[in-house]
Amino acid sequence: MSALNTVLERFSLATVIDWSIALVIVIFGFIIGAIVGRWVKTLSRFDYLDSAAAASTVSIASRMAQSFIIVASAIIALDVIGIDLGPVLASAGVLGVVVGFGLKNVAENYISGVILAFRRAFVIGDEIIVDGDITGRVEELSLRYIRLRTRDGLRVYVPNSTMLNQTFVNLTRNGTRRAEFRFTIDYANDLQRACDVAILAINEVKLIDTTHKPQVWVSEFDSAGVVLVARFWYEPTGLGEGLRSRAMIAVKEAFEKENITLPSNVYQFAPAEQPHFPLDPGD
Repeated sequence: MSALNTVLERFSLATVIDWSIALVIVIFGFIIGAIVGRWVKTLSRFDYLDSAAAASTVSIASRMAQSFIIVASAIIALDVIGIDLGPVLASAGVLGVVVGFGLKNVAENYISGVILAFRRAFVIGDEIIVDGDITGRVEELSLRYIRLRTRDGLRVYVPNSTMLNQTFVNLTRNGTRRAEFRFTIDYANDLQRACDVAILAINEVKLIDTTHKPQVWVSEFDSAGVVLVARFWYEPTGLGEGLRSRAMIAVKEAFEKENITLPSNVYQFAPAEQPHFPLDPGD
């Protein structure tokens, strides 16, 4: 209570001029903080910074710089009106420890957000898998959480501390991604010719990365026919499943043109001739 009384006494002794100066300092602090924050954001436009990485890291750095300037101006303003923060901080020490335990998770998220921002393991626009369960594209990086947009349109908010402590996979960072599918053809077909036709068909599909040649090979012999596996690479544009479907359609259409037959799995059963049992013993 003595510290609080000291603060109240200093408030009563502060002159109108001191209050005016303190108010001007606080206003200038907000203005300068906003200017510095905007200036830090402009760093993302420079060529020597990766645009995607800058969009996330610079955004967090801008908020930190703006907050620091505002807090510093508030401390200076309190000093101008004659308030010594030492007794107040000393009296609030015990309360700070109690509150600190309550806000442990919040502080952990803020610290984790700073670490993730400068580590640049992922940036806005990257598609990631979190803990093998959640797949989505990064839409926002803040000091508390990361917002993802899943493929079915859901927004998922993941705490920064979770991202720092959990395993995640960046599907975008490595550039091209691989996809494959299996299909079966009849035993009567020329297997090497079927593989060549499938490769040519996959190469004709747009958005497939042609720097890596598609591969088609015989995988196994099944009761229905010969199982082939096709593998190709594509740029991570979020169209992976769509490209896989288009590649499968292209292979099927190419097989139809080249008379490469697929197993129909239609069987005709001809019942054996049954013995004749007369209904009437006299027959």
